[in-house]
Amino acid sequence: MKIFKTQDFLAGFLINHHQEKILDLGCGNRKVSGAIGVDCIVSTIVDVVHDLNQFPYPFDDASFDAVVLNHVIEHLEDIPHTLKEVHRLLKPEGEVWIATPHFSDSHSWVDHTHRYHLSIRSFIIRHTQPL
Repeated sequence: MKIFKTQDFLAGFLINHHQEKILDLGCGNRKVSGAIGVDCIVSTIVDVVHDLNQFPYPFDDASFDAVVLNHVIEHLEDIPHTLKEVHRLLKPEGEVWIATPHFSDSHSWVDHTHRYHLSIRSFIIRHTQPL
């Protein structure tokens, strides 16, 4: 697991994934350059309009080299189901890049649409059940 400061998050991602097929979930108006952007809002930046709380997402299994969730996962209803869906969409050896405010940061608490307040330990997977 790699940890980045917020300002370094997308810079580090783009260095590692500039030639790959990327899915940007919850892209809003800040889609990763070259990615397929998914959001529930209609805009000129969004490529696929889809509610990320509705499964499955409209893509084939193992379609992407990388998936980005940049300040979106804390808004979703079911984080474990979302991560299972992301796993389905990733190619073998694919990477997931997640940015979210740390629960101790005031930014986690000022947005009333945040359902969860997370930490780095929130994403440690314990393989007690198969994905």
